Amino acid sequence: MRSLPDNCWMNCCNLDNYEVATMGVPFEALLPYGIMLAMFGITGAGMSGVRALQNGGKRARHSVDAWDRVMMDRDRRLTGFLRGQTENPSAPLGFELNNPWRLEKRFI
Repeated sequence: MRSLPDNCWMNCCNLDNYEVATMGVPFEALLPYGIMLAMFGITGAGMSGVRALQNGGKRARHSVDAWDRVMMDRDRRLTGFLRGQTENPSAPLGFELNNPWRLEKRFI
């Protein structure tokens, strides 16, 4: 509580003790923004989780060129997963018959 000086123009209103009123944050107006932020966050986390599940628990690859696609196809044929890797130095049985080359029938 403050008192005004004697020569202040507000002394005519008899405001010896006054408080400055401040407006609080209108939380009712901020609730929709909080809901939107939460929904975008939940959606982003869900998409990240689905992509990680599709890639065998790993993050998605970026800038995949032809060589990477060939190696990913080989890994899929070896392990059954597109991003799978194995430490076994010998190929499993039946891998020699699993030809990655795609042939088209031109003439019969």
